[in-house]
Amino acid sequence: MAEPASTELSDVRKERFNLNLFYLKSEESVHKFIRKLPGTIKFIDAKRLERDDIHTYADHKISYNVIFESSMDNALVLSEVLKLWEINLRSIESMSWLQLLPRKRLSCMSPQQSREILEKVEILGGSMISPINFVRHWETVASVASVEFQQDKSLLVIANSEIKMEINMWYNFLHNFIIVDLQESETIFYINVKSTPKLFQNTDFHSYEGTKRIPASEYGYEKFGHLDCFCIRFKKNSTIVSRISCFLQCVDISIAYACMKVDNCQDEVTVDFEGFEMAYAWKSMCSQGFKVVDHLTPSVVEKIVQMGVSSHMLCIMVENIAEKPFINFMDEFSKATEMTKQLKEEDVPRHYLMVRRVLLTPSKCVLLPKEPILQNGIVRQYNEDYFLRLAYRDEDYKRLNAMQPYGLDCIFADLKRFFNKGLTIYDRHYELLGCSNGQLREHGFWFYSSHDGITAAFIREKHGNFSEERSFASYVSHFGLSFSEYNLKLDAKICTEEVIYDREFQMSGICLIDCIGKISTKTATEVITEF
Repeated sequence: MAEPASTELSDVRKERFNLNLFYLKSEESVHKFIRKLPGTIKFIDAKRLERDDIHTYADHKISYNVIFESSMDNALVLSEVLKLWEINLRSIESMSWLQLLPRKRLSCMSPQQSREILEKVEILGGSMISPINFVRHWETVASVASVEFQQDKSLLVIANSEIKMEINMWYNFLHNFIIVDLQESETIFYINVKSTPKLFQNTDFHSYEGTKRIPASEYGYEKFGHLDCFCIRFKKNSTIVSRISCFLQCVDISIAYACMKVDNCQDEVTVDFEGFEMAYAWKSMCSQGFKVVDHLTPSVVEKIVQMGVSSHMLCIMVENIAEKPFINFMDEFSKATEMTKQLKEEDVPRHYLMVRRVLLTPSKCVLLPKEPILQNGIVRQYNEDYFLRLAYRDEDYKRLNAMQPYGLDCIFADLKRFFNKGLTIYDRHYELLGCSNGQLREHGFWFYSSHDGITAAFIREKHGNFSEERSFASYVSHFGLSFSEYNLKLDAKICTEEVIYDREFQMSGICLIDCIGKISTKTATEVITEF
């Protein structure tokens, strides 16, 4: 146990710190580490060892938290604690993270002083499969890039001779922790991202041509959107590291120190499932990124197939892992299996249908499980299992926008190619069907896979003759009325002898009503009762 600070230091200004340790396995190892801390550190609250449901990986489920004060400088305290942690704890607690937070928050540096260019910065893209294991999938061609931290925009901009990428350093786009590995000659950041960095052409930054966004297919690495973590190697004592660290503290994104290992990626294992339902659920899980795919070794796949897997269980697993920076696959599989036994599939609410969703961005295609949507005139007439609701979004899941003219030309060209060719999932090929005006404003579209002789073209023909329509906007507007959502359905039997044409709405033989008409008192009563 550390001894109290001496009385000679009583008049010296003391700072308070939070010391946190995560992913611990043994309580005894923590006690040994604490006893090694210097006498200049004084504990001022009870030390807490507890099971942590958030920071857990396999049997590493213990966290430690304590508040102490010291008269040493902040940098010296960090250096001393990290040195003792590395000597006394990391060797036996290899998965552990250390976090040291000053209780008094530092002020951020002004944006005018925050920009700085560093050359020869190495960057790798991949995933974390454990608290200390990083799997490499991508790196810049020359393995060298320049980096710029734009504090006024919360952006870390990394560029090489081919591309420029922007990592948004904000809690909406990053996970709660950034991992730092301190080496003798370099400081390595491991940044787990919730949304993929935006890619730009790296040409002349002072012209419109230099601000063009590009999709992953244009860059040449189509799986760029599957990268969940980026490893950036800075030179030792780099000034940009201190600026980023200070900024992260101001926006409540924590820095944890760990001894990381970098592994090379393995060939992806393919699994052949019988039936579209299982194949879609498996692809939905894999579309969550390399943080899932890198766990799927042949032995793991063989094991889960033997244990038994269902589409419902995989859908639950997708929901459980979506917001996690890394996972223990077998733990998540077991948890989803237990939840499948306890939870029953809920009944579909009245006037709703279960339809699969796809989220498409410039770098990835995320398949989402079925969800209830309010029915519309087209989907309720055909088998809803063959419909797909697609939303096109930017990497941050907001609607696309650009500050410069022609800035999204490459993105739109890639989107047009996708809409022309459609989307193939297992044995189904989905084609663009249409959308309503409201869905178009939200960049949402309906796709349909041919079934029993019914195609997307057949559905469009059955729901209106627009052969004389010359305006594409008018075509989308009129056909899109069939996709208007509603929660009322009333079957009315119409007898042709009882149809009365009102001359008030006719002119030159053309009927002028537009979804407006008269109904009988009896039908109106049925509508009110149904509603």
